[in-house]
Amino acid sequence: MKLIFSLILSWFLTTVFAGADELEDFSSLKDSRPNVIFFLGDDQSRFNHSTYGHPSIPTPVTEAFAKESLVFENAFTGQAICAPSRTMLYTGLYPIRNGCFMNHTQVRPGIETLPTLLGKLGYSVILAGKSHVSPDRSFPWTQRFSPSPSPVPRANGFHSGKLTSF
Repeated sequence: MKLIFSLILSWFLTTVFAGADELEDFSSLKDSRPNVIFFLGDDQSRFNHSTYGHPSIPTPVTEAFAKESLVFENAFTGQAICAPSRTMLYTGLYPIRNGCFMNHTQVRPGIETLPTLLGKLGYSVILAGKSHVSPDRSFPWTQRFSPSPSPVPRANGFHSGKLTSF
C-alpha cells in the first residue's frame, strides 16, 4: 500500500495545497474538500494485491477501495523501513530531508506534515493503528485509535493490555 499512497500524497498536496501559503482564510475550500483515507499496510507490495493483477491472492477490500480511488502503477519509497517511509508519506520529503532517515528517529523541527496541513484546512485527522512517527507535536492527530488489546510477545516476556505506543 505504500506504493499507492506515496503518489496519492503527491497528488493531494499538489491539487489541494497548491498555493495554500498564499491563502489567509482556508474557509473557501470548506465545501470542496475531498474525503481522504490513507490506507497504509506494513510489509506489503503490489504483488500482495489482486488490484495489481495477482491471480491467486484475494484482496476484495483493497480492490473495492481501488475502484473508487486513484491507483498508481509507479511509486517508490525513499527508504524501505517503517518510520522513514511513513514520514516520507506524511511530509512529502525524502527521509534524509525530513530528518527521519532511520527507525526511531524524529522529523526535524519545523517540518510541515500532512496532519498539520489537513488540520489547518479544518479536517479531523484520525490515526487508526500504528503511528511510528515522532515527535508528537509534528503529527497532531485529532484522535488516535490503538489496536485491540492482545498479548504481544516482548523481549522480556508477554505484555497484555492496551497498546499505546509502538
